[in-house]
Amino acid sequence: MLALTGDEALTKVTLPFPVTHYGNTYTSMWVDTNGLVAYTDPGTPSSDAWPIPSPRNPEEPNDAVYPFWHDWVVDSSASVRTATRGTAPARQFVVEWRNVASYEDPNTRVSFQLIIDEGGGYRFAYADIDGTGGGATIGIENEDGTTAIQYAYRAPVLRPGLGLRFTAPTA
Repeated sequence: MLALTGDEALTKVTLPFPVTHYGNTYTSMWVDTNGLVAYTDPGTPSSDAWPIPSPRNPEEPNDAVYPFWHDWVVDSSASVRTATRGTAPARQFVVEWRNVASYEDPNTRVSFQLIIDEGGGYRFAYADIDGTGGGATIGIENEDGTTAIQYAYRAPVLRPGLGLRFTAPTA
């Protein structure tokens, strides 16, 4: 379990294997309580989901993966966890936001995962979702915020058991 709690928190995590994202290879990333990870230090947590692609500014990270970017709160009933599963060269690194609460509506709680495949690509998995997604961004974005694959922005498109797969372009 990561030491991430509260409304706005961010921590650096060492990856168990190198990850290539839009042509760049990384050995660490920053995990944000707000349902995203960034490969370059965003400086601050990013609570307000925006459409992607987006040029860098203080409220919007870049070089990121957004399984469910929203203003989430990690309270005493929630956690952000990581795990590595499998064996090389087919390992997976999992980041799970478990039972996080929406800052806008504390009665809305969700659980979701980002799964990074050692061979390349990302999977997003959603559990305990009830049509939520109306306040979130879902997708991946390159380092300078000029290219992205956006699955959704403020659209209630999620349901329990839904999974998404993304493969970042090589450049």
